[in-house]
Amino acid sequence: MKQEKLHILLHLNLFGGAAESEKFYEWNEAVDSFFFSLQIHLTSGGVHPLPCALKNGNSTSLETVDESKSCKLEEKAVQILNEVLVKAISTSHVCTGGADRSSDVRQQYLSNVICALRNVYRLLSLLHDYERANAPIQIAEKLKTRDIFSFLTHIVVENSALAVNASMALFQGMRSDPVAMNMFIDELKGIPLLAKAFVITGCVALQVSLVKHFHQLLGYTISKRMLTIFGDLNNAVSGALANDFTDFVRALVATMAWAVRSEPRFPGNDNDHRADLVEEILQLLLAIQPMYTGRYAAQVKSSTSQEDKEETMTQLGIILCDVLSVPNADSRAYRCKLAVVMLLMDMPNEYSQYLWVNKGVGQLLSILSLQLSEIVIEKRKNSSISALPILVVLNKLTQANPAIKKFVEDEVFPQVENPSDSSSKIKMNMKPIDAPWGSLRWKLIELMTSNDSNLKRCASELLWTICGSSDRFVKRTGYGNAVHMLGIKGLVQLPKGV
Repeated sequence: MKQEKLHILLHLNLFGGAAESEKFYEWNEAVDSFFFSLQIHLTSGGVHPLPCALKNGNSTSLETVDESKSCKLEEKAVQILNEVLVKAISTSHVCTGGADRSSDVRQQYLSNVICALRNVYRLLSLLHDYERANAPIQIAEKLKTRDIFSFLTHIVVENSALAVNASMALFQGMRSDPVAMNMFIDELKGIPLLAKAFVITGCVALQVSLVKHFHQLLGYTISKRMLTIFGDLNNAVSGALANDFTDFVRALVATMAWAVRSEPRFPGNDNDHRADLVEEILQLLLAIQPMYTGRYAAQVKSSTSQEDKEETMTQLGIILCDVLSVPNADSRAYRCKLAVVMLLMDMPNEYSQYLWVNKGVGQLLSILSLQLSEIVIEKRKNSSISALPILVVLNKLTQANPAIKKFVEDEVFPQVENPSDSSSKIKMNMKPIDAPWGSLRWKLIELMTSNDSNLKRCASELLWTICGSSDRFVKRTGYGNAVHMLGIKGLVQLPKGV
């Protein structure tokens, strides 16, 4: 199949010209199409095409290759893009509005240039992710300067028309690049600027991008650097709002509350970004929970009192129930609900009461049924990983709250008579006494003999908890399914290595 080449036009003479703007626009469209096709390819189970660095004479060409497409980034083109950005910075071609047609043309041109910069950063990140870190160094040095990052940050804070694209470009520029990130944090003092943009903007798409920034800046593993940045974010939000009682987490929770409860009804139409915002905030809260109320909280500089933190966590628990109550029909809402489940894995025990009072447990069981159907009925690839969090959460809830345990038991095993509690002999029915195909209990019992050891253990633990006794457990699940769990609990002796 003929390969499609994606390239930047190498002859740009005028800054702000409509023709040159169109050339950048066409290239951006081609690169966006490439990444969209790549995402579809990977989602459908395809293997990622390994990026490669190609040398063409004295110039450098970076190219990502698969069977049908390639994304080409010429060194000369990057030089032109750099020159355009330098001219934009030096002549302050950042338009803040107005009806002048030439200003509109220049702003559109600058928008296309910023998008091109974002896409160049994306290509460099792609190469970096697949251990081609040496290839893009020369280009990265030209396009990841302090002036360019400062220019993008200024647009994010001051210019609403271009702020989303500038924020996305800045995000891609720091991705997988600790040197660029340290420059942004230490030299540009960028954290207070992003925090200010987050609390004052009315643009949901910009808020989504900024939350991604915060997550990237904090990282994904607890470190001394992460604790410092989190403390800086607390101070920056309080300073931006001139309110010592509002820290970073409270601002996130308040933003999520607005997104879920505002009109039109959540998640809105296809152009509504509130679901994206809620999902990103939930993922960020999962990362920072250990630093807010968990084991690392004492190491974070914060003026927030313990009482204020408890109030924030109470509000969060109620909002999580609001998210769970949204119907599953919209895939965006369902992704938010899965993000809630992930956050609940590390929840305080008090959250069990919020979920019970606000009818969140029934919604969690609905998610469980859908997730298990993907595994045992639809047999989707990699679906077992996504089912583990909901199994863990429900097991934790049933252990923490007797009312929830009774409710879950009745939902999983309706109309099943309990064996006599006085019987001490384990019943030897090899199959479950009542588990019709497609029922929730059938799906759970199917997992008890799964080849995935984590899935088998989590499903068995949940069933063990809600059954409450070995006799009831065996009768409901069948001895053949139950024997492995009985061995783990020390009630039967298993062969070594099982």
